[in-house]
Amino acid sequence: MPQDELRPIYITDDSPEDLELMAKTFARVKVANPLVAFRDGTELLARLDLVEAGKEHAPLVILLDVKMPRMDGVEALREIRKRAGLRGIPVIMLTSSRQHRDLLESYDLGANAYVVKPLDIAQYRSAIESISDFWARTNTPPPEIRVA
Repeated sequence: MPQDELRPIYITDDSPEDLELMAKTFARVKVANPLVAFRDGTELLARLDLVEAGKEHAPLVILLDVKMPRMDGVEALREIRKRAGLRGIPVIMLTSSRQHRDLLESYDLGANAYVVKPLDIAQYRSAIESISDFWARTNTPPPEIRVA
């Protein structure tokens, strides 16, 4: 894997319409990173297994829908934060839910941001900028997973 390769952005959402909207949003704001889509938390975690094994670069950020079949976003976030090699990856929770409980649980589990759908460009940019500012202030880039 070349070091200068752009790290992917993982998007996990079971709605094809929402995935298309996010892809168009990224294109409009000229995000060059490749987008990798997953339909649920199970698919996402299978790919993150490859990241932990050093077979793929860690994603720049994970956009994670809260409500999905098989494994929802909250359950996937819980699993991501349990794994030492994945804890440093920023996770933005996406949801159409306006339930305060979902918001609190997401932040309790370590979400970096929480965006209510429909995803608009201003909300998305604000969430990404917050995560970027965090990395810049701590001068600690997101971890690159390596196998010894």
